[in-house]
Amino acid sequence: MSPDSSPPYATPLRLEPARSVRLAGWLLAGHAGALLLLPGLPVDPRLQLALGLALAGSLLWHWLDAVLRRLPGSVRSFTWLTGSDCRIQPVRGPVCRVHLSGPAFVQPWLVILGYRAGRWRRRYLLLLPDMLDPDTFRRLRVRLRTQHC
Repeated sequence: MSPDSSPPYATPLRLEPARSVRLAGWLLAGHAGALLLLPGLPVDPRLQLALGLALAGSLLWHWLDAVLRRLPGSVRSFTWLTGSDCRIQPVRGPVCRVHLSGPAFVQPWLVILGYRAGRWRRRYLLLLPDMLDPDTFRRLRVRLRTQHC
């Protein structure tokens, strides 16, 4: 390899997450499990109702954001440029420049990318193997392990 060429993992890596059946299942299981515990709590039934509504709202928000990708700030595409510099195309709105922050969670079954958009806004992108084609998911995991601990 010549000194002027860069390794293949340094090229921009574009991720376009698809809908995930696995993520939908995990969201439903987690929220349903919490709802099943509510009747056993030794608290006022009005508080149980409030907690149930909060769980239902949480499920709805996460479903619209992560599963259906219908909220304005939901990620349509995520492009990892170089270093920690990235670009996000939300469902609605202009392309945003963001920076990867902190170590990423990298496993064969899940990748969680933390990123900052501005000084105070921190978000996370969950990626499961059924959201990307296998080669892109593998390249992301390799790049995270070699470049961004």
